[in-house]
Amino acid sequence: MLKMENDSKLPMTKKELMEVLKINKPHTINKLIKQFKELDMMSEDKVELYGKQHKAFFVNEKYCFRKDVIKKASTKKTAKVFMNNIKELYAEDKIKPADLGFVYSIVPFVNYHHNLLTANPYEMDASKDKYLTVSDISEALGMHSKEVAKKLSSIKWDGMSVFTRIKRGRDTIIKANPLIVFRQEGYPPASMYAEFIINKK
Repeated sequence: MLKMENDSKLPMTKKELMEVLKINKPHTINKLIKQFKELDMMSEDKVELYGKQHKAFFVNEKYCFRKDVIKKASTKKTAKVFMNNIKELYAEDKIKPADLGFVYSIVPFVNYHHNLLTANPYEMDASKDKYLTVSDISEALGMHSKEVAKKLSSIKWDGMSVFTRIKRGRDTIIKANPLIVFRQEGYPPASMYAEFIINKK
């Protein structure tokens, strides 16, 4: 159930959802909710709290869940998003909804071993990893390569880049900041995000 804070008792209202998503027009939020429902990503229902009925929005746990709620989740097949850091990222002045959408669209490509973006993120043999270039990401997301390159270099959080580029031979491959998204158990070790801290501005 969507709530404004983890310890909130009441569900998030449509007005609060608009505020969080930085949406000003009711038409826009209604259209977005309709699309999410059609994609089976969100549902709307009534819940009874404190003797009253409240409308509530629910995210389909097939796509997004808290691990403490669903214990059976396999880390190798899912990616952990650090919610407080994502909230801070979205609160940055220059971050737009489309930027956050881009970050989430990258999540399926984050590799288990090293947080590099690969075509086979669940591959347990690191020697078989198929690294993605900007062109590969552009093709996978249906975006122009210049737009992808701009997103990769411009999305910042707390003075750090959310993505960094690494030269590998003739190609440039991409790494996602593990303090934002991480596929392994627990908190990422410092060695995984050292380059992001070093380049922090």
